[in-house]
Amino acid sequence: MPDLSHLSYKTYDNVYEPSHDSYLLMDALFNETEFFQQHFSPTTTTTSNPSLPPPPLTCLEIGPGTAVATVTLYNTLHRANLPSHHLMIDINPIAVETARQTCLANGVSSFTVLQGDLVAPLQTSHDTIDILLFNPPYVPTPSEEVGGSSISAAWAGGDKGREVLDRLLPELDAVLSPKGVFYLIAVDENDVPELTKRLATMLFSCHVLLQKREKNENLMVLKIQRCATSPVMGQPPVATTAKLPTPPALPTPPRPCPSPPFFQLPTMSDLSNGLATDGFVVVDQVFTQEYASLCRQEIESLELQRGEIAQGGTQQKSTSRTDVRAFLKLEESSSSTTDKETGKGQQTSTPALQRLAQALDALRVQMNGVLQGNGALTDRSSVMVAKYSAGTGTGYVKHRDSVQGGGRKVTALCYFGDEDVVGGELCVYAEPEEGGGEEEKGGEGEEDDWVVAARIAPVPGRMILFHSHRLHEVLPIEGGDRYAMTSWWTNQLDLTKELLQEERMKALRKLAFKRLRRNLTQRSEGSRMKGQSGGGGGGGGGGGGDGGV
Repeated sequence: MPDLSHLSYKTYDNVYEPSHDSYLLMDALFNETEFFQQHFSPTTTTTSNPSLPPPPLTCLEIGPGTAVATVTLYNTLHRANLPSHHLMIDINPIAVETARQTCLANGVSSFTVLQGDLVAPLQTSHDTIDILLFNPPYVPTPSEEVGGSSISAAWAGGDKGREVLDRLLPELDAVLSPKGVFYLIAVDENDVPELTKRLATMLFSCHVLLQKREKNENLMVLKIQRCATSPVMGQPPVATTAKLPTPPALPTPPRPCPSPPFFQLPTMSDLSNGLATDGFVVVDQVFTQEYASLCRQEIESLELQRGEIAQGGTQQKSTSRTDVRAFLKLEESSSSTTDKETGKGQQTSTPALQRLAQALDALRVQMNGVLQGNGALTDRSSVMVAKYSAGTGTGYVKHRDSVQGGGRKVTALCYFGDEDVVGGELCVYAEPEEGGGEEEKGGEGEEDDWVVAARIAPVPGRMILFHSHRLHEVLPIEGGDRYAMTSWWTNQLDLTKELLQEERMKALRKLAFKRLRRNLTQRSEGSRMKGQSGGGGGGGGGGGGDGGV
């Protein structure tokens, strides 16, 4: 069963909740694993170069609702070692967003969700769909109830419960690929014998793959394929098995859930050279707007704590930062969070944030090979999510996340905030004389005189990498909310040394303070004793007193 924990009960006021028909279709798809392996295996699909992997199967679900069928199909094909790209089309805009969230939450690696009626949004869809799923509105109702874009569109089927399905059938030949398979939910009231005869005239075969009686309904999953005598299936073998090398020409599918979920990163050497040359790197469109939206929702679900200056900060005052934040517990099998100060765990599910955190950690490992030469080798990540809201005195003053040579080597920032955020830019500073001075001199000098090397807006989908000892600040938020994830790439040994050095400095400061207080006490006591001893000496005594002071 796909994970639907990201949905609330209120969702089902507008989107069809999975029921017996959904589960029957999911069971049927699960049972088709062996068929998929044989039917779509590389030996039965032609490629121009047999040594190359087969192109991904193109799958389409019409009216996905919560997308449980698409997730089940994706998992089934993945188990069969068949790559796939999944399209979903729903006339209900709330269902479109719900389906997108479900795919994100369940790790579907390549998908596109479109709003529209049946296959109309495909446009260039000729002979491209390998697997088609449709759980149509099959309940017989008056024709005037059919259509619309609300939840009623999920069940109102009109005459025989077939009016929506009958509009799709003329498109079937153009939509399905030569080896395409159509899985359809039906009930007795849909007149399946008549439907079978109609499909036969279109040179399609139809048989009941699975059926189950639920209350007053006899639910069926129909499996529909081209007949062997159809013009398409009767073509020569090469033409019969020919497949498009890529999914249909649709908007670039969001890929937020693979590990890592990046799709527009520069090479490792480019990232490393940027860090070495400028001390920071900015990469846009690292993840999609949809992924950013899901991350914002998950941050809102967390118990956020007031931000405080961390190690390596300015230690100026408690109001130096005004965000609320939570630390993520980076575990592959867990999406829980933990408060860094209290250690109290939070069980709120944050799969999108977890996947991004794990992806950043994977990037850290990849970059170790190029960072090792300049002493920035890392062996762990610590992850925090934060939210800044508009208001007076918001932001985070100039600070460093670490000292030069300290435990934190690289800071990775990912932004999720809405596009209407005003302010909240990240300012990265450099010494006045040259941008690279900080890296050479270790960040010494009067920080008030430093100049802005870059002013970077918190654009959703943007990632920034910079050396953790680099001086930076967050400018005030003038409008909207600024959401971000920070991943610190740390060397544990250097962090231990840094903490020991900090403890040593604290002890030295404490010892110095004790010595200063003792000296002041001794001097005060000596002055008092001299004043007393010279009290009867007239002018001479007075002079002695002045000397003591």
